[in-house]
Amino acid sequence: MTLHVDVAFLPGEVLAPQSTVAIVVDVIRASTSIVTLFDRGCPAIHVARTLDAGRAFARAHGLVLCGEEGGARPEGFDYGNSPVAFAAERFDRRPAVLCTTNGTVALHAVAAGPAVFVGCLANAGAVVAAAVGEARLVGALTVVCAGSNRHLALDDVWTAGRLVARAVELLGSEAQLSDAASIAVALTTAMPDGLAALRASRSAMALVPLGLSADVAFAAVEDRSQVAPRLVGRPEEAEYPLILAPTPLVH
Repeated sequence: MTLHVDVAFLPGEVLAPQSTVAIVVDVIRASTSIVTLFDRGCPAIHVARTLDAGRAFARAHGLVLCGEEGGARPEGFDYGNSPVAFAAERFDRRPAVLCTTNGTVALHAVAAGPAVFVGCLANAGAVVAAAVGEARLVGALTVVCAGSNRHLALDDVWTAGRLVARAVELLGSEAQLSDAASIAVALTTAMPDGLAALRASRSAMALVPLGLSADVAFAAVEDRSQVAPRLVGRPEEAEYPLILAPTPLVH
């Protein structure tokens, strides 16, 4: 049995999300922030489509409000979107709402999938193992790059290449790579230094004037977490957030 492994360089390239298990990647910074929040004890993250929806939902339910606009913490938010800042806090029994420019939008774009995970370098091994297990049931796995303002993002494609390589390690000859997946893996071979690759991205450069460059170094560390965030709630109402849990629910 073969497992088709693909990479979508932008969420819009996933034409039939209901037919593939997805790992959504926004390594700088939403997916790294999500993993870090769960590592710090957050029991659930509500992923809002817009800032206004996130504000309203957080206020209505008394939740911690996190997110960014143009990389910076929006007015009235409790936290921005910095994994370094989240790593310094505890979020036990503190569910959060998160809204970002690219990562949370990408999650909404593929929410119809049979299983949707959040991946980054920090949880590379854990998320690939969880996603491959689910993907065997449907025969397809897609690593979905969030991109940057609807443009391809070097940092996400490089990370996708690492996740595909980890999937190949698990699957061996069962892995059937698309051309896009092969391109992503080739990028990691051409740029073997992960931190240098991430720092070369426009996503990383945009954080320099904001004083947030430490987030890039934090995001470049592989396998610091065993958390595999998974989408567990898909409300039909567009204004309500999706719900992420730190690990797949056991039924």
